[in-house]
Amino acid sequence: MKILAIGASARSAAQSIQQAKHQVVALDLFVDRDLSEIAHCAAIREFPESIVEQAASWPDSSILLCGGMENYPEVVAELEKTHPIIGPNSKQILALRELENLARWVDAAEDNDWLRFPESSFPKERKTSVIDIEPSADDGAAVPPFDQRLWKPVRGSAGMRIKKLTVNEPVDFSLGYAQRFISGPVLGITFLCRPGSTCILGAMRNVTLSDLVPVSFEHEIHSPFQYAGSMGPIDLKHHVAARLEQWVDKTAQSIEYCGLLQADFIVGNDGFLYLLEFNPRWTASMELIEFSTGLNLVQEQIDAQFGSSRSPIRFPASNSTNRHAQWMKRILYASQRQTISKETSDAMMQRSTSRWNSSNELSTEVTNNVGWADIPNADTQIDSGTPIATILAKQTRNRSSDARHSMAPNANDMLAWPEIDEIIDTIPRSLAL
Repeated sequence: MKILAIGASARSAAQSIQQAKHQVVALDLFVDRDLSEIAHCAAIREFPESIVEQAASWPDSSILLCGGMENYPEVVAELEKTHPIIGPNSKQILALRELENLARWVDAAEDNDWLRFPESSFPKERKTSVIDIEPSADDGAAVPPFDQRLWKPVRGSAGMRIKKLTVNEPVDFSLGYAQRFISGPVLGITFLCRPGSTCILGAMRNVTLSDLVPVSFEHEIHSPFQYAGSMGPIDLKHHVAARLEQWVDKTAQSIEYCGLLQADFIVGNDGFLYLLEFNPRWTASMELIEFSTGLNLVQEQIDAQFGSSRSPIRFPASNSTNRHAQWMKRILYASQRQTISKETSDAMMQRSTSRWNSSNELSTEVTNNVGWADIPNADTQIDSGTPIATILAKQTRNRSSDARHSMAPNANDMLAWPEIDEIIDTIPRSLAL
């Protein structure tokens, strides 16, 4: 099968496609060096306006949606006229991104003394989907009756452009909505949905820029809620995992969906889980789940969606094929506008994670269980506050069961990875957050 990965960054999906022994092609924003190594690829000229036209260059491909595509179901609807979609279709994406659906599904959870949806405020008059909100100035939308509010963009992705609202600050409903701020760590949990047998493949602790950037550099952060990586796997208590699996199974069946589905939850200080969103596409943390479980998630998606004679997997979230390993994905952001030199790009490629082998161990060409990914080409210009590259690291030191069950490793724990400190020295430290 030829699979076209489309999104803001398609590299990790492309590597999974390749490892599943399918032919891989890609459309993404950057065409990084390690993507070009494995895929015939092209840069998206205008996101998302040019995607349908550019995808026509590969008419014999199935399409795997990657970052940002969940915000453009109308584009997905055009793509599915000419290409099979691997993953949720446009109608399922619309349903999974509709705020009212999220609140309704949470309310319908059985024995609901554990799951919540943050109080939200958005216009009362709308079109059929929250994606299409175009309210007028007098649309009747109410200012939320709570003090700690966030403004979130409707077409948001990876925590970008989320901001805290001050008390009585007016809400711009033309492009977003207001939601109560809930304090607590965020878990990205990936499910494999098959009717009656939905299971959790892995839970990862999301890392944001505010987790990683020292206080002295806070003025450099364009969005403190912006996704900066993942860390895990985090073991879930058995009863929590069972409840989540049952609830997601019911939700997936309500929209007739089979396959991978990732959701973000805040672990609230009040003991509740708060659903933030579903991410109906390939997500950034999925490659870490592949590393930690040995599964190929692209193939799992294909088997679940299109049918397979093999038995559905049962991989409990409280277990791992590597009990003493944790993985981290850290996105390094630029602290200033810069141009990547050939020397820097080459040095990164010498420590590229494309050298991970099928056993999820590093080859002898890479040391210290760490490597670069999403590597920029020489002469690439990178603006302040935008991604330079990604670091993937495996920490093999034994960790206590308490640490593995912790849903909220602190910032010092995230930063205390000598493996990452060592590889950051590949580039001038003054250039990175």
